[in-house]
Amino acid sequence: MYDEAIRQWSRIIKKDPARPLFRFERSVLYARTGQFDYAQNDLDALVDGHHAYLARAFYHFWRDEKDRIPEYHERLLALRYVQPSYLLWTYAMIGDIESGVDQYERAVESASRSYIDFGNVRAMSRGKLPMSIVDKLEQHSVVQALLEKEGINDAWRTELIQRLNEIVDITGIHVQPDDQYG
Repeated sequence: MYDEAIRQWSRIIKKDPARPLFRFERSVLYARTGQFDYAQNDLDALVDGHHAYLARAFYHFWRDEKDRIPEYHERLLALRYVQPSYLLWTYAMIGDIESGVDQYERAVESASRSYIDFGNVRAMSRGKLPMSIVDKLEQHSVVQALLEKEGINDAWRTELIQRLNEIVDITGIHVQPDDQYG
């Protein structure tokens, strides 16, 4: 899944190498999959600004250099405007779930003025952060209320587990969840 996403971003970057967003996205994928040399190449192409700071925060997060993340979080906070989802992710990376939830709310509130809606924030968070952190965010009562308001509940998880159990019964193959990439 991540390898295909990296290939897609690489094709896009080949067509339009000057867009920082594209390098940011690919660098996060490289870092998430442990390809730090490739991630560093993309980081070298990013100059100061929100994409560069957030990419570096993710780079250090996935290298397990969490003491470096606050530096880039502070740089993001110093900018005139930063998308709430960017701050959601840096707060989550530094372990400040409460502030991350505040940014989650801001992201939902600003969805009408932005190309990023609630579903996109959720999906992007799941791609960029480990599920252990996403679960902490989504288990928060404020986020639960937002999910409910959007008509998203845990019924899909119940159905998924039922279907997974059916597959295990049929094939005998047991699936072990893996938080490394999930």
